[in-house]
Formats: sequence, structure tokens, C-alpha cells
Amino acid sequence: MATQSGRVFRPDLIGKPVAVLSNNDGCIVSRSFSRRLAEYRELSAALSEFCSRAAEKLRKQHSVTGCITVFIRTNPFNPQEPQYQPSVSVKPDAATQDSRAIIATANRLLKEIFKAGYGYHKCGVQLSHIQPEASPGQLELFDFADNGLPTENRQLMQTVDQINRRFPKAISVAATSLDKTWKSRTERMSQSYTTSWNELVWVK
Repeated sequence: MATQSGRVFRPDLIGKPVAVLSNNDGCIVSRSFSRRLAEYRELSAALSEFCSRAAEKLRKQHSVTGCITVFIRTNPFNPQEPQYQPSVSVKPDAATQDSRAIIATANRLLKEIFKAGYGYHKCGVQLSHIQPEASPGQLELFDFADNGLPTENRQLMQTVDQINRRFPKAISVAATSLDKTWKSRTERMSQSYTTSWNELVWVK
């Protein structure tokens, strides 16, 4: 992202998830970690959270995804470390916006490309082949049970979104884990007084 001065702003480099949503590129949510992650379970927890964010964005614009891509990266700026930067994609049997189905699919893909012995610097998910959601009647015709994925449940996802809008982060998918040690230490970051209404100081 470029600023007016021409400088490039990379929020992922300061520990903030990056989400890009457009008709052409789809939705990408990725993040650089505060430390190297070497265990599958840590990458899985981070990836699951990114999937949850991406799925929520899809539902906000009443869209579904027809292709899911997962990628993991070592640090390319440290050539002394072993390098490994794979990605893998799959097209679900039916387009979806359900967080549970997207998370389950993404973790299957992660298992395919994860290799022990590397310190991973970044991971992310891309949802592409974006299309408008079908009417509820059409969507209910699809059943994901045969391939082991959760059945699409739009009403459940809408309820989760409504609760989380009222009480932020109140509900999350179990796969996202309560262990957030992979996140950056946000307490060291300055508050966004000039860009966030929620962080304005109020004087009584």
C-alpha cells in the first residue's frame, strides 16, 4: 500500500493481519509473525484465525469462494536460514462462505505443505473465484458431509457475525486456539488516536 509521499506501508510487518478484498484478486489474509513458528499446531492456529477473518469478509459482501489457497513462508530476507515457500490450492465441491468449511479445508492444505525443520515467518490464506452467494434455498441443496467438511450453515454464520459485531471476538472457531503467542506484542504499539474512533481519549 503506497502513501501520498510514495512510501510503501506494510501493516503485516508490524504484526497486523493484512486483508485484501477485490473482485479480481479475491480475499487475502496473511501475517508476518513476531517470532519464527516451527510447529504445525502454531501455524494451524494462526491460519485458522486468518480463515475466520476472510470468511467473515466474504459474508459481509454476500459472496462465496470457489477456490482456497494456503501459503507458508520462511524469511526470504535471512538467507542464512533454510528457505521454503510453498503454496497449494483447491476448489471445494461447492462454493462456500462458512468459516468452518474454509478452516477445515485450509488445514488439510497446510498438512500437505508443512515440513518440520523450518522456522516459518509468515502464512496466509487466499479466497478466490469470488461470486455472489446463492439464495438460501439453493445453498441448502449442498451437503459437505461426504468429504468430511461441515455442512454449510448460513444462519449459524450470520448469528456468529451478529454476536461478534456486538461483542468483538466473543465467538471463535475452536481451531483458532486460545494460544496467541504467535502474535506480535501489540502492547508495544502506539494507539491509533488519529485513525480509530475507538481509541480517542474522552475528557469528562
